[in-house]
Amino acid sequence: MKLYVGIGALVLSIALFIWHNDKALWSIQYFCHQLFVSSPSSKPINALPPCRNCNLILISLDTLRADRLGFFGAKNTATPALDRIAAQSTVFTAAFTNAYFTTPSHMSVFTSLYPPTHQVDGSVSSRVLDSQYTTLAEVLQKRGYNTLWSGPTGFKFLDPHLGFGRGFSSFYEPVFPRGSDVGQKQPAAAITTLHAKMKSDTPTFLFLHSFMTHLPYFQNPNNYSTNSFDNTTIPYGTDLLRNFLPKLKMHPQLLMFQMNRPPQDPQQIHALIQHCSQEHTLRTCFQRYASADSFWHALGQWQLEKATEKFKPLTSTPHSQELAQYRDTYDRAVQQLDKTVEQIWTTLEKKNTLVVIFSDHGEELFEHGAGSHTNFFEHTARVPVIIYHPKVQEGTRVPQLFSLVDLMPTILETLEIPSPPQTQGKAPWRHARSHVFGGTMRSVFVRTVEWKFLRSPNGDEQLFFLPEDPEEKNNLLPTDLPWVKAAHRRLDQDLRQWELEQQL
Repeated sequence: MKLYVGIGALVLSIALFIWHNDKALWSIQYFCHQLFVSSPSSKPINALPPCRNCNLILISLDTLRADRLGFFGAKNTATPALDRIAAQSTVFTAAFTNAYFTTPSHMSVFTSLYPPTHQVDGSVSSRVLDSQYTTLAEVLQKRGYNTLWSGPTGFKFLDPHLGFGRGFSSFYEPVFPRGSDVGQKQPAAAITTLHAKMKSDTPTFLFLHSFMTHLPYFQNPNNYSTNSFDNTTIPYGTDLLRNFLPKLKMHPQLLMFQMNRPPQDPQQIHALIQHCSQEHTLRTCFQRYASADSFWHALGQWQLEKATEKFKPLTSTPHSQELAQYRDTYDRAVQQLDKTVEQIWTTLEKKNTLVVIFSDHGEELFEHGAGSHTNFFEHTARVPVIIYHPKVQEGTRVPQLFSLVDLMPTILETLEIPSPPQTQGKAPWRHARSHVFGGTMRSVFVRTVEWKFLRSPNGDEQLFFLPEDPEEKNNLLPTDLPWVKAAHRRLDQDLRQWELEQQL
């Protein structure tokens, strides 16, 4: 009897020691994972069938989080249209961006170059794409494709003059609605117009871009009238615009954002605010002084500023309901986007057409104390990538690591067109990735199937063992466990080698 009591006490003591000792607990979790959990195969996947002379439609769903999609396991959002498309397409379930910002991420898609190489970052001093590099549109145009752009052309983050416009023969207004256009603009009609521009005897490359899930977030237009703003709440809906205007007296820099002829005198600013607040369509008024995209961006930045004031620190209980409402507004934007995709998809001419849907980056909703997209945590780094092939009848899930720089060579090889020598990505059937890399604004990351290593501009580093910490809450670097040190050394070396390669 005493023996059993002794054994029980020993087991209890060990259990309590492990429970209260993070090092012991993490070590056991790590070694159990290595013993019993198998990682996705590192073998290359089967190639997509050739699609010579197929049309190409490339759809960018800016700022769309992968975990908000039904086929990625979303619980709080319903995305039936994208789910149906995914069910008949090749879906890369472990796809990652190379930049957490719109400009460098899209340029990586258009060139298959990492951001430190193309150096088009969207900042005030952003470089223009070097003439030695070739864009996807230029490659296709030289092969006889009719190249059409449907997206923002007056917005500096996708400015054609940065190199995005190279290779496109025609530019059109965005098919996807924006802000108060949601529920009013008919994307199907716009797609019908674009189809008329597609020549029957010439393959077409059509680029479509959506900002529907980008700041500012809007709820269903029918609910706009129920939303209001004051100093203690977060703004939602277009009614916030009327309340937003007087606040600009405190935030004139937002009103000045990219204006063509910004008034400098405070009295002029006040007069403009008063004038525009009297108009029925506020955006129309502001478009006389700034581009529509510039106005939406300024409004989004202001909305984020107010949210940041309220949601930091996140440990404060009274903010939980408002934070949930903030996230719910993003989720509603995702659902509205899905409805728009449904309208566009049913109108698209998909016969003999390769359709590629991707997001340039996700969105942080204060899971790590920040909003918008300013880091490489999973919510921002992981992105959906869907490839619909007209000759493939069944959907396929690809669990292997995939990077947005791989998109251009994947597309071109499927179209049986050689990639330019510059490409740093690879088609997934040519190369099975063991790592994905990214770098934006001097922040960098490297990720394997199991590990994520981050380095911020100030040199701070974080290391996460993702199978046991998918939410990236436990930075393991402060520990001195041998297996943590080994992983840190290996990933740090991989990241520094990658950085060096971008400079050569």
